[in-house]
Amino acid sequence: MKTPYLSEELLSEYRQEGYAVVRGVYDKEEMEALKHDYHRLWLQRVASGRIRQDPNLPMESLYPTMHEVNREDEAMRRFMLDPRQFAIAEAVLGEEALVIGTTCFFKAPRTKALPFHQDNIDNGCVPARNVALWTSIDAADEENGGLCFIPRSHSLGLLSINAPSHPRYGLLSLPVPGSGHAARVPQPYRIVHVTAQPGDVIIFDGHTIHGSTANSTADRFRRSFAAHFTTASVTKVFANFYSLFNKHGETVPKAVNKQHGKIRPLLLPEAKMAEGEKIY
Repeated sequence: MKTPYLSEELLSEYRQEGYAVVRGVYDKEEMEALKHDYHRLWLQRVASGRIRQDPNLPMESLYPTMHEVNREDEAMRRFMLDPRQFAIAEAVLGEEALVIGTTCFFKAPRTKALPFHQDNIDNGCVPARNVALWTSIDAADEENGGLCFIPRSHSLGLLSINAPSHPRYGLLSLPVPGSGHAARVPQPYRIVHVTAQPGDVIIFDGHTIHGSTANSTADRFRRSFAAHFTTASVTKVFANFYSLFNKHGETVPKAVNKQHGKIRPLLLPEAKMAEGEKIY
């Protein structure tokens, strides 16, 4: 499925590598408006006491990640429902898309790296078809906390952080470059840093191993808006299973993924814990 934003070549790159960059989806004025909305939300949360600075994590606590803001703010809801978001998601997924959730990142100066991870460990989609759309509000690069990927890692499936005996599981415990540790990536894998300009959208599979470098700059934010999409035909979800959103903004409930590793201990007696497959 093609869109004006996603060529067949770019879609092929996404399928092969597990990620791709869709350039120029939004213009500069749209990103400036979104930046203004972030600042407005931040001021509201500081004024209400929802944001309080921790002297041990001064920048992380002052500019925390904001989750599911679309549920309380109309501007964030409108951006989540932007037809361009759904057009790209549906081109990737090949069918009607549903939003699982959204995340607003500030990635302020002097903040830490985000460790390597796979998004579907939290999303818990069954079948496991989902894609993240990461809209770059500021210019993003290796210095101010840009994304980095392990290409083709989406083909490995979900990796358990609790089973390090297999060599590939170690990919999830690799230190992100710039986190103060040297990363020794096992062959044939490698780490790729991705740069983005305001208005670019980075798309990546829910199984793709990714993280972000530390923001080592003194004065550059790396704001971004991430939306996670799955298919309308998904049968079970862990994250926000009770209220996914379609392109019309209507809530679509799905069954909860009771096999998810984070929920099984709450639902099953100990004797049943070893039965069935976990998501991780």
